[in-house]
Amino acid sequence: MDNNQRQPESYTITVREGDTPGPSEVIISIFEGQISFHHAGRGNIIPPNDMVRETDDPPQRQEMQVALLKAAVEGDRKELERILQEELDQQVEAEKRAPEPRQEEEIRTPPRTSMLLQGVTSDLDGVLHIAARLGHVELVKKIAMWPGLVIDVEAKNRRGETPLHCAAATGNVAMIGLVMSIACREQRAKQLLREKKCDGETCLHEAVRSGNKLAVETLVEEDVNVFERGDPCVLVGMEDNEGVSPLYLATTLRQLDIVQFLTQKQRRLSYPDASYKGPGEKTALHAAVLLGKDLSKCLVQWKKGRLVSMADESWNTPLHLLASTEDTSIAKLLLKADECAGYHADKEGSLPIHVAAANGSLTIVELLAKKRPGCALACNNLGQTILHIAVQKRRYDVVNYVCSKHKLAGILNVRDSSGNTALHLAVEQGNQFIFCRLMRCPEVCLSFTNKEARTPLDIAQLKLPLGLSLSPAPRQWIMYHLVLAGGDYGTCRRDQFATVLAKPDREKESKSTGKSAGLVAVCAVLILTIAFAAPFTVTRMYSRSEDSAEYESLAWAIAYRIFMASDAFAFAFSAVATSCCTYAGFSFMDRRTRLFYLTTGGVSLRLAAVSIIVVFSSGVYVAVAPVDYLIPIAVCPFAALVIIPQLTPVFVMLLHAWSLLMRIGFLAWCRTMFCWLPRPSRYRVPGRYRGLRGSSLAVLFCVFLVCYLIFVCAFLSARNIIKGF
Repeated sequence: MDNNQRQPESYTITVREGDTPGPSEVIISIFEGQISFHHAGRGNIIPPNDMVRETDDPPQRQEMQVALLKAAVEGDRKELERILQEELDQQVEAEKRAPEPRQEEEIRTPPRTSMLLQGVTSDLDGVLHIAARLGHVELVKKIAMWPGLVIDVEAKNRRGETPLHCAAATGNVAMIGLVMSIACREQRAKQLLREKKCDGETCLHEAVRSGNKLAVETLVEEDVNVFERGDPCVLVGMEDNEGVSPLYLATTLRQLDIVQFLTQKQRRLSYPDASYKGPGEKTALHAAVLLGKDLSKCLVQWKKGRLVSMADESWNTPLHLLASTEDTSIAKLLLKADECAGYHADKEGSLPIHVAAANGSLTIVELLAKKRPGCALACNNLGQTILHIAVQKRRYDVVNYVCSKHKLAGILNVRDSSGNTALHLAVEQGNQFIFCRLMRCPEVCLSFTNKEARTPLDIAQLKLPLGLSLSPAPRQWIMYHLVLAGGDYGTCRRDQFATVLAKPDREKESKSTGKSAGLVAVCAVLILTIAFAAPFTVTRMYSRSEDSAEYESLAWAIAYRIFMASDAFAFAFSAVATSCCTYAGFSFMDRRTRLFYLTTGGVSLRLAAVSIIVVFSSGVYVAVAPVDYLIPIAVCPFAALVIIPQLTPVFVMLLHAWSLLMRIGFLAWCRTMFCWLPRPSRYRVPGRYRGLRGSSLAVLFCVFLVCYLIFVCAFLSARNIIKGF
C-alpha cells in the first residue's frame, strides 16, 4: 500500500448504553484528526459527548528505573550521562527506521522528551525532586544542559511538591537558582514560583522553614522580576490552607532576620506588601508578642502600628494574648503604639486586664490600671470585674492587689449578672487565703444577696461537707468566720432553706463511723505498745552511763526526763484514743455519742503521734549521745518536719483569727477567740461546728509543748558539742 495514501484507523469496543439489556459494539474511526462513533451493524453516528467512560483515572506514570534512581540519590553525573546517552541513541536509531515524510511537508525537529526522566518513585518523586532534595546541583545542571531535552519542571509528587519546593526546603540557593533558570527557559517561572502543595504551602513557606534568609531573598527577588500589575497574588502574599502566610510562619519560628526582610519595602514600589495573616484571623503580631520583644518591635513599627489594634476571630488583640504573660516591656511597646490598646474587648466582653487577672499576671494588671484609667473598673459580658475573675481563678496576688488599692474599692461589692459579689464566689470556691483576704477589708459587705436571694452565709452552709471529719474542714471555718464577723442569712424561711440542704445517709455514715473507729484504734494500739516498751529499754542505757565521767550528768538528766514525759503523753493519749474508738465502734449507741467519741479519739491519736515523735528524738539522744553528739542534732530537725503537718488546723485557725482581728478589732476578736459569742450569734452556728477554736487551741498548746521538748533536746546536744571544742 502506498505510504502517501492514509487509511482511517478503526477500533471496536463493547459498551452498555442506557437501559439496553445487553452490551453492543461501537466502532471508533479516526481519520485526519476527526473522531466518529458508529454502532456495529447500524450506520448511525454517535456524538462523542454521548460516550460515557466507565473510568476517569489519570494516566499512570511509569516507575523509575533502579539505575536512574541510584544515580539520582548518589548524585552520580557519569552514570546519569550514560543512561541518557543510551536512551538518546535508541531514539536516533528509531528515527532512522521511521518512514520518510513527504517532500511537501516541512521538516521540524521537535524537542526530545526523555521517557526515563518521566519515571517516578512510589511517592511520585522524579529525578529532579530527588536531586533537589539532596542538593545534587551538578546532577541537575547536567540534566539542564542536555541538548534538546524537554524538562517538566512543574511535575508534582504525591504531596504536591515541585522540584522548587524541594530545593527551597533545603535552603540551597544554588539549587533554587538552577531550577528557576530551567523554568525561565521554559517560560514557566511565574507558574512555578506560585505553585502550591497539597496543604497550600508555597516554595517561600519551605524556604522560611529552612531558616535560610538568602534562599528567601532569592525567591522573593525572582517573584519581583516576574511580577506584573494586575496579578491576583504574589509570592509573599500567598497563604496555605490554614491561612498561614510566610511572614506569620517566620514569626512563629523566631526568624527575626527573615521577618525584617519580609516587612521591608521591595525595590519595585508597585510590588505588594507581604501578608501578615495567620490561622484564626490572627496576625503575625499575635504570635510575636508571645515570642520576644525584637519580633514585636519589628512588627509594631511596620504598617505604622496598625497591627496592634487588629483582632482575630474571637476579637482578641495582641494585647489580649500578651496579658497572659508577665512581659511588661512588650506591653509598654503596644500601649505606646496605640492609644486605644487596652480598651478593646473580645467576644466575651473581656478587656486585656480581665485576661491578665484570669492568668494571675499581676504586673500586667498594675500596668494597665496605671496606663489605661478606667479599664480596671470595667465588666465583661457576665458583669464580672477583675476581682470576680481573680477569685474564680484562685489568683491570690490579684485579689490582694485589688483589696489593697483604695481607688479600686468601688469594685469590692459589685454584683455580676447572677447577683454574686466577689465574696459569694470566694465562699463557693472555698479558698481560705482569698476568703480571709476579702474579709480583712472592712468595705466588703457580708450580707449582699444574689438573684437566688442567698447571702455568702447561705452559700457557706450549703457547701458544708457531708460525712465524717476528724479535723475542721476549710468550709466549716469559712461559715464560722462569717458568723463571728456578723454575716446574716438571706430573707427566707429556714424550714424551706433546710429542704435545699443535702441530707446525710445515716446508714452509710454509721458504717463509715465503725470503719474509721477501727482504723484509729489500731493506730492507737501500736503507739500504746511502743510507749509501754520504750522506758524499760532506754532506762537501762541511762543507768549504765549515769556514773560515766565523760558526759555531763545534768544534760543527760534533762534529756531523760523529757523522754519520760513525752512517753507518758504518748501512752495517755493513745490509751484515750483506744478507749474512745472502742465506744465509737458500738453501733447500738446513738449517733451523736458515737461522733463525739470518734472525734475525741481522732484528736487524741494526733497528739499521741506527735508525742511518740518526741519519744524517738529524746530516746536517740539518751542512747546515742555517749557515742556521737551529731546524730541527735540531725534527728531533731527531721522530727520537727514530721510534726508540721499536724499543725495545719492550727495555721488555718490563726489565719482566720488574724482576718477577724483586722476586721472587727481587738476586743471583739478576744471574745470570738474563746467562743464568748452573744446568744443570737451562738444559735446561728450549727451545733457540730461550735467550739472550733477551743479544740484548735488545745491542739496548739499540746503541739507547742512537744516542739519545746524537741528544742530542748537539740539545745542540750549542741551545748555539749560546743563545750567539747
